[in-house]
Amino acid sequence: MDTSHPICNHSSRVAPTYRDIRTTDIEPISVISGALNGFDQTKVADIGCGCGRYDLLMFQQIDNLHLTCVDANQSMLEQAVQYLTSNDVTNFDAVHGTAETLPLEDHSLHDLTTFNAIHHFDFRRFIENALHAVDPEAGKIFIYTRTPSQNAGSIWGQYFPGFAERETRLYELDDTEDMIESIDAVHLDTTISFKYGRRATLDDLIARVRARHYSTFSLDDDSELEDATEVFQGNVAGAFDDTSDIEWSDENMLLVLSPDPY
Repeated sequence: MDTSHPICNHSSRVAPTYRDIRTTDIEPISVISGALNGFDQTKVADIGCGCGRYDLLMFQQIDNLHLTCVDANQSMLEQAVQYLTSNDVTNFDAVHGTAETLPLEDHSLHDLTTFNAIHHFDFRRFIENALHAVDPEAGKIFIYTRTPSQNAGSIWGQYFPGFAERETRLYELDDTEDMIESIDAVHLDTTISFKYGRRATLDDLIARVRARHYSTFSLDDDSELEDATEVFQGNVAGAFDDTSDIEWSDENMLLVLSPDPY
């Protein structure tokens, strides 16, 4: 990715605080670990690893894990290295690279994962390269993401002006299935939906916006974001009786892909 690209700039800007401002869901890790435990050494690559928040969960749940952390943003990758090392994790490699090139050895992995990052990738090129990296007989590709409908149903999609409309990089499930069907040598095994109960104060939500915890917020300049934040604050205050204890639901999905047998 071009280092001058707005999303690359966003990643560099939020890297030092990203773990503190984003929610990390353990549920998809439990599904992935259930599919992988039992190998003498489980070789996994996490693409778009960010600051490593999902990577630590994988080390906590997957036996005998060796992880390759891949990210296009050097600042995020450095944060991941520091985070894993500070938690006494050493059995990993950090690779500066993109999802479209994937500097990984052919057929070297049991599993390839990506968490809340697929909308930053060229989907077809990512899947084609992922197929070269995983074991052709037993390998899996796990994609944790959300659809535009799920995005629109979040507290941000419902109350933050223009949030759902401006986020055009997500795919509905039907579109994702069509893209997968158009790619040779891969099929969709299953799709697992998750629904999470969330709660926060309005002050906390405002702080997340100003910290740009979603890359969507970096599509606005500072003035535009501040104006939209004021509207969001009024919308939430009008919709919830107690802004010190706001409850809502978020939804995500996990796609599990496998190579087609030879």
